[in-house]
Amino acid sequence: MEKAKENGLYMHDPGYKSVKTKFWAYFFWLFGGLFGAHHVYLGRDDQAFVYISTFGGYIGCGFLRDIYRIPAYVADANNDPRFIEDFKRKVRANRKPPFSAVRFAAQAAVAYLWAELFNSAIPQEEVYGINFRYLLILVPAVIAL
Repeated sequence: MEKAKENGLYMHDPGYKSVKTKFWAYFFWLFGGLFGAHHVYLGRDDQAFVYISTFGGYIGCGFLRDIYRIPAYVADANNDPRFIEDFKRKVRANRKPPFSAVRFAAQAAVAYLWAELFNSAIPQEEVYGINFRYLLILVPAVIAL
């Protein structure tokens, strides 16, 4: 059993955390990146959900951005001390994230996409005598997601 632990083969230890590599992150990015496979591999489930629901970070824009972001994602997943210190320095320098026009435009575009998907799912006419148009009042809630 000790030999397996030394070789990294023993995975039943509660404190065990596998080391993520750039190779596999780029592999999953290349063959499943539009669906967020690399984010699932790195344990970034929230980001993976956004990729799945927007086909690669709003039709591939986030997918292309990840070409140069994957090394930072891997360092974050592995709790690299240099990455953590750099992150702490940035948080101390900027108490809140700086405004980014690109981030704002992307958030607005994703909110619009989800609202349109929700709106298109509501039948225009009555179905078996039931009018579903009152569900339009929930569009702001969908945008807030």
